[in-house]
Amino acid sequence: MAKIGDPTDKRGLVFISHHPYISAFREEYTKPGEQIREILGESNRPVIWFWGHDHRLVVYNKAVNGKGPEAYGRCLGHGGLPVELQMPDSAADLEKIHLYDRRVRKELSGHLLGYNGFVMLKLSGGKLVAEYRDLEDSCVLEEEWVINTQNGQLDWNIKHVLPELAVR
Repeated sequence: MAKIGDPTDKRGLVFISHHPYISAFREEYTKPGEQIREILGESNRPVIWFWGHDHRLVVYNKAVNGKGPEAYGRCLGHGGLPVELQMPDSAADLEKIHLYDRRVRKELSGHLLGYNGFVMLKLSGGKLVAEYRDLEDSCVLEEEWVINTQNGQLDWNIKHVLPELAVR
């Protein structure tokens, strides 16, 4: 059986955590990524990382935080609490974002609130499909990753996206 740091193991990795590995809205936590890098060693396995904490749905560009692994980061913190919409303060933070759900569901006391939702992950062989749904059970985004276990190549495709999720 292969170990997580085995450089000959080309399977992709999926991590799920509470705190963000990457964030355009608050402090980024570098320590978990550094710890994962220590476990991975020289292995350069593809990483897809889902987290909560920030109360919004954000699809980040593939990136590295500190000494951690390169990862496709996804913030799913829009499940249970009101989502107060805002854009990042700096151009550098805005550049981190690929898609961001900025749809307004309600205004409450002058605060714009977005949609809550969840993600369904479907694993089949070397394919992972992530289907993001809002509180009305509408699919707002569907993306898939396919791993070539021979060479470690991870291909990413957006299968469906609402136009309102575009950042620019």
